Amino acid sequence: MFVEGWAGVLHIITLIITGEKSNYQLAEKLLNMRMKASKKKYDEYIIALVMLNQTLAILDGTMNRNSATGLLMGYEYMTLWDDLLRAVMLYWTGSDVAKEQLDKIADYGQQAHGAGWGWYAAEAGQVLTRRVAYRIYLHPRMG
Repeated sequence: MFVEGWAGVLHIITLIITGEKSNYQLAEKLLNMRMKASKKKYDEYIIALVMLNQTLAILDGTMNRNSATGLLMGYEYMTLWDDLLRAVMLYWTGSDVAKEQLDKIADYGQQAHGAGWGWYAAEAGQVLTRRVAYRIYLHPRMG
C-alpha cells in the first residue's frame, strides 16, 4: 500500500536514502503502484514521482544518467517542491544543477522564509550550498 500526497513522496525518498537493495525494491514497487494509480486520476505529485523513478533507476544501475530526460531537463509545470526535490536528486545522481534552477530555489527559499515556511527555506539553503544536511535528503552516496 502506498501513501497519498507529499507524505507518500517522502516515504519513497526515505526508502531510497537507505541505499539498501531491499528498500530500493520496495521504493520501486511503491512507485509503480503510485504511477499506475496516477494514470486513473490526476496526481499533483506525478512530476516528483517520475523524477524519483528515474533517480532510483540511476542509483540501482538500470538507467544511464544521461537518459533521465525528465530529471535532467525538468518540466514546464514544476512546483517549488518539484524544483527543490529535483535539485536534491540531481546531486544524488552526480549531475549538475543549472544556475537558473539554483536561482529559482534561492528565490523560493527567500519567499518561504518570509512566509514562515522554515523547513523549505532551510532545505533550499542547504541545496544552494550543496550541504544537504537533513537526513531526509542525505543519500549514502553523498558521504
